[in-house]
Amino acid sequence: MPRTDPTHEPDPREVKLPVWVQDELNHLRRDLADARADRDRARLDTDPDGSNTIIARYDAIPIGLGDSPRVRFFVGANRDRDYIDVHVDEHDASRITVQSAGFDWMSVRPQSGNVVTIGMEKR
Repeated sequence: MPRTDPTHEPDPREVKLPVWVQDELNHLRRDLADARADRDRARLDTDPDGSNTIIARYDAIPIGLGDSPRVRFFVGANRDRDYIDVHVDEHDASRITVQSAGFDWMSVRPQSGNVVTIGMEKR
């Protein structure tokens, strides 16, 4: 009966090969396992099911951004100074943290039952 993934175990015929060939095959197996692990990690980072922050585009499949990444929004003329950073709280996923830069104060105004507007102003 054939194995579902023959790369995990050496073929019994490999013992007849020179040692350097066996070493090279084992090295290639390790590299393949590492590449698969990297691919799986990357898939989790972009998979909306494995991420608590996604880009929810109306025209395409949602793209996951990973676990609690900081998303920066530029909201003023000076991109080096006028921005806000938003992220899901790392310890409490029911909280969103918003941090502003380049503004003197920030206000959160309710718009409806599940919508707020965030305003920033300079003095």
